[in-house]
Amino acid sequence: LLPLPTRSPELNPIELVWHILVQRVRYGVKRLDVAHAVARAAENVLNAMDFELMRKTFRHCGYPC
Repeated sequence: LLPLPTRSPELNPIELVWHILVQRVRYGVKRLDVAHAVARAAENVLNAMDFELMRKTFRHCGYPC
């Protein structure tokens, strides 16, 4: 376990993954009011994320990989 300072989402790998997801969905969906399209876009982005990207998010946050 690595102790994280309070209120430091930049050190939490899942926060970085969510940021990547939001950015890619935002640019991939033209009409955000269509819930199905947003869910499908999020699914596609998450499925496209590979192990190397996950490893980079952990490394970015200071975790040894």
